[in-house]
Amino acid sequence: MLGPDHRSRRCAKGALMSATELPDLPAAPEEDVVTPAEAQAVAEAFKRGPIGALLLSSISVGLLFVGWILFFFLLFMRRGPIG
Repeated sequence: MLGPDHRSRRCAKGALMSATELPDLPAAPEEDVVTPAEAQAVAEAFKRGPIGALLLSSISVGLLFVGWILFFFLLFMRRGPIG
């Protein structure tokens, strides 16, 4: 158990430390920070949606369907009725 203070954490040696004793985390580098202009560009990209992925998946499904139709008619229908 961590003890009476629910905000306490364990340090590297396993001892309890309170929330006021937590180490400071380093700040993110400036190249990792998103500026408002970049955020707007990302929002614009999401508005248009993944057109390339939809086009690629549509082509793939279409080719799969055409292949299935060819397989059905050229292989199974040539054998004649079952029975």
